Amino acid sequence: MVLSFYLIWFLVFISFYISTTPSLNLNESLISTFALLFFVWLILLPPLLFGVILQLKKKKQLPITHFYLPVAVFLINIFSIVFFSLNPKKESSFTYEVVENVMTYVNYIVILFLFPIVTVYYSYLSYKLLFQVNESRGFKNAFKSNLFLFTLCYNLFIFLWFLNYLFDSEIIKYLIKAYFFVYFPISLFVLYKNRINEVEEGNIYKKLNLLFLEKLQTEKLFLDSSLTIRKAAKVLGTNEKYLSNSINKIQNESFSSLVNKFRVEYAQELLVNEEYENYTIESIGNISGFNSKSNFNSVFKKATGLTPSEFKNKKGA
Repeated sequence: MVLSFYLIWFLVFISFYISTTPSLNLNESLISTFALLFFVWLILLPPLLFGVILQLKKKKQLPITHFYLPVAVFLINIFSIVFFSLNPKKESSFTYEVVENVMTYVNYIVILFLFPIVTVYYSYLSYKLLFQVNESRGFKNAFKSNLFLFTLCYNLFIFLWFLNYLFDSEIIKYLIKAYFFVYFPISLFVLYKNRINEVEEGNIYKKLNLLFLEKLQTEKLFLDSSLTIRKAAKVLGTNEKYLSNSINKIQNESFSSLVNKFRVEYAQELLVNEEYENYTIESIGNISGFNSKSNFNSVFKKATGLTPSEFKNKKGA
């Protein structure tokens, strides 16, 4: 997705540069082709931007449905390019006028309505996702994230583009062209830094997760029925949000489910241990860290498919 974003970004720049630089003295049909494809590349950028954020933060691919609109614009403009190249001398024909009008109206709708709408929509989705994934480190830290800067730099380009549309100034055109050369190295550096930070953060989470598992196994923290994530984080010398993230990302489960897993395994050992043969089910649940018989029964059956009593009788038999 990242490579696709940069490829389309490059095509936007090439199309914009060729179609707005008369001094190049290129073939008129070539200039027209790049001018038409510019609308396609432009409307592809917003969903690709969100796709980059989604891939890097959620490890998910953007569904293909988000690209239906750009594909439709692409097909219309490609058909128009091919039609005009095959019918260069039939300007007065009805079919020629229909194709020309459809192409013109579609591209006007793209630049006046669709592009602003999809830009706002996908920028909103990008910022929303960034705030969600950075929520554990505080709201203010979301503004400091590398991908937030990456998105903000993209929106600056959109702002320059709208200024160009409103004022049609040569100065703004030069600024847009210069911005491409500035944005490429900056955004690549930002994405590189984001990757480095993710690796470092992942290492921190792995170490914290291993430390927590060690504490559960050696010190049997799970036997404390009043154990909370805040209390566990205090034992580990960290904060509850970091601990929660480490469990979610490494173990792919919640704090309570992980703790209950250890409690169920411990209860299973007690249920088949002859020394605890005369203990009631509720007592074994309490010893294992469960704060009530109903909670013990519910969690145990969910994990094993049997109630504690059924498990005991089955193993005893």
